[in-house]
Amino acid sequence: MTIRPLTRNIALASGAGLAVAPLAFAATPSFAAADCGEGTEVTAGICEKAYTTAGDYTFTAPSSVAKMSAVLVGGGQGGIALSPNPYAYGGGGGGVVFVDSVDISGPIAVTVGAAGVFGVSLSGDTTVGSNTAGGGGIYVDELLDWTISGSPQNSPGWAPPSSSGSGGGAGGSPTDCAAGPGLTASEVAAGSSLFPAVLGEPVYGAGGSCSGVTDASEAGAGKGGDVFGEIPNIQAEAGTDGAVILRWAAASLPDTGVSVQPWLIGASVAGVLGGALLASGALRARRRGRHSA
Repeated sequence: MTIRPLTRNIALASGAGLAVAPLAFAATPSFAAADCGEGTEVTAGICEKAYTTAGDYTFTAPSSVAKMSAVLVGGGQGGIALSPNPYAYGGGGGGVVFVDSVDISGPIAVTVGAAGVFGVSLSGDTTVGSNTAGGGGIYVDELLDWTISGSPQNSPGWAPPSSSGSGGGAGGSPTDCAAGPGLTASEVAAGSSLFPAVLGEPVYGAGGSCSGVTDASEAGAGKGGDVFGEIPNIQAEAGTDGAVILRWAAASLPDTGVSVQPWLIGASVAGVLGGALLASGALRARRRGRHSA
C-alpha cells in the first residue's frame, strides 16, 4: 500500500499534536504554597494569627506546628486632664512582652487587654496562657506620687511639678512631652527568626503625649492616651486596646511536582485539531474524486 504525500503530512501533523500534549503536563519545577491554617502568611514561610480587639479568645495550633512564639501588648491607659486645674498627664503605654515558646499542647487561652479611660476604667492586662503583659498606668504628680495600675514592663511617666506630664512607654522613659517610645515586635523579640525586622513596623506600648503631638508610627496597639489643648479646654484621649501576635513556621502543602504550561496545552490542542481538520478535508476530497470518476 502506497502512502500518498498528503496523507503522510496529515499523519505527521496529528502525531506532532499528540506528542506535544503529554509535555503540557510534564513534571517541571513548581513551588508549594504555605499552609497557615487559620493564620496568614505575613512573610515568606512565617504564619501569623493576630488579635487586636479587647476580649477573650481560644486558638488551637495547627498539628504541623513544632514551635510557636508570641508578642503580647497590654492595653494602653487613657490620659487625664484635671481642668481647670493645670495638671494634665498622658496615659502610660501597655507593656510589650516576647514569649519565645508558647505552650501548644492544647487550646491556647488568649486575653487582649482593654484600653483604659481615666475616671471610667483602667487598662487591662494581656495574657497568653500563663504569660502576661500588664496594662499601662497613670503617673499623675511627682509631689503626690500618685500612680494608678501600671505595667511591670512599663517605665514611669514624666511629671514635673505644677505642669502637664507624659505617659511612660515600653522600652524607655520620657523626659518631656514626647512620651515613652514603645517597642516594635522585632525589638522585643531580640533576634527571633519569627519576628524579623521589617520596614514600617508598628510601635507597641508607646506612652501618651502631654502636647497632643505624636509620631504616626506610635499609633500601634497598647498606646497611652494623649492630652492636648489649652487651659481651660484641656482634653484627654482614651488609650488603645492591647494585642496578641502569634507566629509559627509555615507548613508546605504537598508539592505534586507538576506545573501545567498553558502554552504547551494550547500548542497540543491546536496540533490535534489541525490534524483532524486536514484529515477531514482530505477525506472529502477523495470522496469527491471517486464520485466524479
